Amino acid sequence: MLWRSSIIFPPGRNYRPRSVSADTIGRVVDVLDDGSLRASQKMLYTSMKRNKQLVAPSHGLIALALDGHESHCTYNQRCQGCLERDIDGKIQYYHRNVTAQLIFDNFSFLVDMEEQRPREGELTALSDCMSE
Repeated sequence: MLWRSSIIFPPGRNYRPRSVSADTIGRVVDVLDDGSLRASQKMLYTSMKRNKQLVAPSHGLIALALDGHESHCTYNQRCQGCLERDIDGKIQYYHRNVTAQLIFDNFSFLVDMEEQRPREGELTALSDCMSE
């Protein structure tokens, strides 16, 4: 890793990167703006394509992969955006996202991601993702 090479650690100490808490991730995601994220992704894609960093597979076709991802689930806490399901008589709360990625030979590029909302199917979230 490039960033590790610039850090000097005192001898005899075992340093491990700390994992980020779910609360920290939640606070960061709350202040993010969808429009600016999409604009930065578009700028990054344009730059990578212009610099010929995205290599098409040998057959020449670039695939668009659409997939649903469940980020986390719990039986104890819920928010307004939680989806619900019944598992063995207990209500489980969870979040699911639909993602679109372009698959190149050397890189998978995240095009967009849309959260599935309560009472909304994966196909509805997928059409929202594709309309953006």
